[in-house]
Amino acid sequence: SYIVETYMGTTMILANHSFLVNLAQIGHQFERWAVGRKMGRMRPERPSFEHVQLMRVGPFRVLFSAEVDAEDADGQLVELKAGQDVNLMRVALQMVASGSGRLVHGIANTSHLLDIADLHLSEVLDRVEQGKVYERSGRIVDQLRTIKAQVGRKPCLQTFRLDFRHWRGPTLT
Repeated sequence: SYIVETYMGTTMILANHSFLVNLAQIGHQFERWAVGRKMGRMRPERPSFEHVQLMRVGPFRVLFSAEVDAEDADGQLVELKAGQDVNLMRVALQMVASGSGRLVHGIANTSHLLDIADLHLSEVLDRVEQGKVYERSGRIVDQLRTIKAQVGRKPCLQTFRLDFRHWRGPTLT
């Protein structure tokens, strides 16, 4: 889920990291391996980095903040994923939010890395069904409209929680 805050006409969308993490999962282990971290370490050896950008989403100005997984030798931001079934729509949205132009996908079963695919953002978008893109972007714009209606033009900070897995609409917290 995501936390959405509005202040002075700008909407900020931040990933909600308040959940339990299983560091033994293949995705976490792949990310550790790809960035050169020791496998036995419980905590990252370096701080995480956030990419912040102001974007237009439909009629709305949205400030996105997303964690950056890695940076390649050319300075391009990279999204790292591992697993058998990766939700490409979700990955594409993460890549846009984090400013990542590349996806390095560790194709894996539950315990073994089988192959590695290196895809440009345009290739990821080409593999996503266009109907899903329109549906998801419509949901986002609808939720932003609902937030705007709830907030009105109040200059005070208000926080909402968005969950795109189940279409419930935003909830004021």
